[in-house]
Amino acid sequence: MSTAVLTLEHFSQPTAVCVATASVESLLALAQSNLVETIVLVDQLGFPLGTISWRQLLQYVLECWQESPFIRTIEPLIDLKSLMLPMKVLSAQMTINEFRDWRHNHPDSQGFYQYGLVDKKNKFIGLLNCERLWELGYSSGFPKSELLFQEFLQQFPLPLMMGSRSRPIIQQNKPWQEQIGGSFAVFSEPIYQYCPVSQALENHFPSNHQGICSHRLTHLDRVWEFVTIPLSFLAESEPTWLVMAWDVTEQAQYSQALVGKNADLTHLNRLKDQFLDCISHELKSPLTSVIGLSTLLKKEKIGKLNERQSRYAEMIYQSGHQLMTLLNDLLDLTRLETGQLKLTPTWLDIRQVCQRAYQTIFAKCQTNGDRLIPFTLSIAPHLEQVLADDVRLQQMLGYLLDNAIKFSQDGEAVGIKVDFWGDWLAFTVWDKGSGIPEECQSLIFEKFRQPEGPLTPHLEGIGLVLTQNLAKAHGGDISFISQVGKGSEFTILLPSSPVTTPDTQAGSTFSPLILIVETIPQIIHDLCEELTLLGYPVVVARTGTEALEKARQLHPGRIFLNPLLPLLSGWDVLNLLKSDAETASIPIIIINHQENPFPQEFDRAAGFLSLPLELEKLKVLLPEAPPLKAQNLTKLTILQLYLANQPEDTSLNLLLGAQLSNLNCRLLSASSLEQGEMIASVWDVDVVILDGNLEVDSGEYLQHLSHCQHLANLPLVTLGQNLTESANKVSNLAIFPCLLPPGENNVEQLIQIIEIAAQSHR
Repeated sequence: MSTAVLTLEHFSQPTAVCVATASVESLLALAQSNLVETIVLVDQLGFPLGTISWRQLLQYVLECWQESPFIRTIEPLIDLKSLMLPMKVLSAQMTINEFRDWRHNHPDSQGFYQYGLVDKKNKFIGLLNCERLWELGYSSGFPKSELLFQEFLQQFPLPLMMGSRSRPIIQQNKPWQEQIGGSFAVFSEPIYQYCPVSQALENHFPSNHQGICSHRLTHLDRVWEFVTIPLSFLAESEPTWLVMAWDVTEQAQYSQALVGKNADLTHLNRLKDQFLDCISHELKSPLTSVIGLSTLLKKEKIGKLNERQSRYAEMIYQSGHQLMTLLNDLLDLTRLETGQLKLTPTWLDIRQVCQRAYQTIFAKCQTNGDRLIPFTLSIAPHLEQVLADDVRLQQMLGYLLDNAIKFSQDGEAVGIKVDFWGDWLAFTVWDKGSGIPEECQSLIFEKFRQPEGPLTPHLEGIGLVLTQNLAKAHGGDISFISQVGKGSEFTILLPSSPVTTPDTQAGSTFSPLILIVETIPQIIHDLCEELTLLGYPVVVARTGTEALEKARQLHPGRIFLNPLLPLLSGWDVLNLLKSDAETASIPIIIINHQENPFPQEFDRAAGFLSLPLELEKLKVLLPEAPPLKAQNLTKLTILQLYLANQPEDTSLNLLLGAQLSNLNCRLLSASSLEQGEMIASVWDVDVVILDGNLEVDSGEYLQHLSHCQHLANLPLVTLGQNLTESANKVSNLAIFPCLLPPGENNVEQLIQIIEIAAQSHR
């Protein structure tokens, strides 16, 4: 190819590109992921503005941190445009001869070592590869390449030196002579070495060395980083190198200081663990005596006590037992953090584990006084066993049940629900108590930090922190939702196994897991409520760091992300998740708060959810659930209970009847319990459906139902929140709630629940 037809586009070199409004963290991540020395900044239209050396950027960031060590973010401190190095912008269609003439007519351009090439629309396409161009120019009429290159060295702002084996110093530019010294030479080989010129240098120039090498060394009380680049385009009889130097003294000092501080922190953390372990063991012996002797006193084994003495003995026992529990929790937490606590996973019967956990807490409540706390255990019909550590799983459930009872008044039910959440086994401990105040919800999993106020007595100890760590030690996590006056739900997620994973071909559907990253309790509640009604399991994170942990651990199908988060902003969470290969494919929906302007990173989001929440717009942003496989409903007999004054031709009943008819199912109806009991004694009924629109007292109605010989033994599908709550208070009924409002959009969900209930009866 003739040089006359060559353009600069033939010498375009691709490089990393970033918009000038990008965050510093994303810029550093881009430099690290692309392993480049230089990043080109462009404007919104793609026109190049300049270049940034990531080393210079790193040095500037470290200086900012040194000046303001308590600032958690560096975004407000740095203007990227102020750090840009200038470049000359040229048309990629310029020919080589035109470029030569342009350089001759623009002597001021000789100092610029970067040339940016743009297309016809002034969009950046790459940097000019000067090395290739000079190599070609040596044989095509350019000035001699070595002379041209030496001219370039003199005008370069950083210290540069060129040398070879026979001529250790061919040229040193002015910055090198001023900052390093004219008699100092440094060269690189696979094992980096340096020496002054007065020494023999033949051994420091291996003839087969072709790569770019770097090395850091100390000279004249300064720390320099040298990069050695072979110059293959020069017409020399022997290998020639270019050495570039950076003064990294301050970075080295910062790194050394960080190494020392990290070592101190590691040592302090080890001392803390040793102290906790030592003090726990030392306190256990006297506490054992206190508990033992107070037990003898309160049981009057060593003599009769009066009323006040008995009360004091009971207080001593309770306080000693509480302190012993705290010490055991501290020991377990310390062993978990240091890797000394080993789990022993075995196959456990889920129902037995849950019942034993409740019985332990119930016995504890009885010792503190008689309390009437109804308990409900609901386990999905597909689930029988779980692979976990028996003691630790009971310990986690026990802590959550204990808190649920503490938050509940007499007569307020608590319970455990076990089901599949995507690929996870979910143990949900719920209560209908007072709930957790909004200002305390972000603190309950923080170690050694207690919320102040009336909530503190209920959250004493470190049980929740230990529960979270035990869940993570099992390979899972924990999440919760709570609303003041309506109760709380804490969910432990444990990995499922091929033995416990449900067979989706059997007719069950499981929607993908949804992660909500939000700090406003009302938005959390509204989103959770809508997603739950749509059949999606929900996990909540309230800080940026917690969001990263849960996203990497649980791999949700969608993430709803609030840009305003504590500890780590939502935009940082978005960039970090998209930069991680394990989480980059997860669609992230930005919760659009009206007061939040969107920065440049918003284009990495999969969508936006505007507030106030609209159900139809939410449905569009959700992943599709697996199609409903309802063929297993064939030949089921379903009994729907009505009251004497309740119409049987409601829209839901007509729609349900049509759907079941299409599935070849028999739908029977009864207007009273007596009639339903007679039908159940004659027909082989699989499921009973009870509507929530009861005008009579639902509790009394359900109590009568529980005494029916045949109806009480059948699975009961309850429609409506109030009816479900009343049904959960009746101990001997098998409840399968459907909380969706009646309508055509959710009839498939009702059919799915009927199928699950029927399978449990078989």
